[in-house]
Amino acid sequence: MASRELQSFVGPSFAQEHSSLQHLASKAGAKQMPQPLVSQLQFSLYQGATPCKKCKKAAALLFTKANAFKSELLQAAAQATEAVGNEAITEIVGSLQKMITQLKQDQRSEDEHKGWCDKELGITNNKVKDHSSIIDHLQAALANLSEELNEEKEDRSENHQTEIDEDNNFDELTGVRKEEHGDFEHALSDTSGAIAALNKAIDILAKFYASRNKFLQVGQPQQGGSVVKLISDVRGEFEHAKTNLQVEEKTAEDEYAENRDAHVAVDGNIQTDENVIDTSLQVTKQNIETSQDDLGEEKEGKVSTESYLDQLGRSCYMLINNYEDRKKRRAEERDAITEAIGVLEEHA
Repeated sequence: MASRELQSFVGPSFAQEHSSLQHLASKAGAKQMPQPLVSQLQFSLYQGATPCKKCKKAAALLFTKANAFKSELLQAAAQATEAVGNEAITEIVGSLQKMITQLKQDQRSEDEHKGWCDKELGITNNKVKDHSSIIDHLQAALANLSEELNEEKEDRSENHQTEIDEDNNFDELTGVRKEEHGDFEHALSDTSGAIAALNKAIDILAKFYASRNKFLQVGQPQQGGSVVKLISDVRGEFEHAKTNLQVEEKTAEDEYAENRDAHVAVDGNIQTDENVIDTSLQVTKQNIETSQDDLGEEKEGKVSTESYLDQLGRSCYMLINNYEDRKKRRAEERDAITEAIGVLEEHA
């Protein structure tokens, strides 16, 4: 509520009626009236009025109560009541009754003001607490998000290093396979060459010994058979070695193909992990940005609410702190004026 609205709760001042009341009292020779001034105590003063004993008694009562309660209102009412004559009793009673009505209205107005202050202070203090709670929550969330961001960056770095290691390992494996295949080609060439040479040697020797064996006498042993057999056995060993080379090469090629497939699968998983990590990084960064914006707004809201709370305090705390005293004072003033009216109406 704005300060202009706050002022609407303040009870009416007696200042506007001070001049007429003071004028009335001064015509009767009363002393200068103190502040605050009485707004409703207005009545005509009859020149040469008959002295009023009841008025003196009622005024004495009001003076006594005014001194006891230190009430400027009762002091002013006493001075005005003391100054009138019998002709003005009815008018002074009416004016005193209006004072009671005014005191009740003032109390209702202050009750409303205090009720509004209590409610608005409670609401505003709760808003400050809410802002503080949200700020604490956002600061804790930002701390967690910052930790998550660092962990995700580490995960991304580790995943990237895993990708490098995987590629390096496969490149190394590919290099070894190429080297092994080169060795195989060389060994295969040598073995095939040896087999070809042995085949040629066997062919030459076979022809050579066959031509010689034509001239052997019946019963003479054939020549060259052991030599050809020996060379044939050696050729058999080379052929076996060639077969082993080819089998080993096939096995190595199959193993390399399996490793290649595994490498492709691992590379795919690493890329998938990288995509997941990158997405998570973006989400975390966005959450941090959003939380920082929210934190800024909450801090601004808290400052604004605390400023309004300070404004409320300047308007409300004095009222609240003095409320019970003023309420008691008004009740005492009402009781004193009611008692004075009773004196004035006694055997009227």
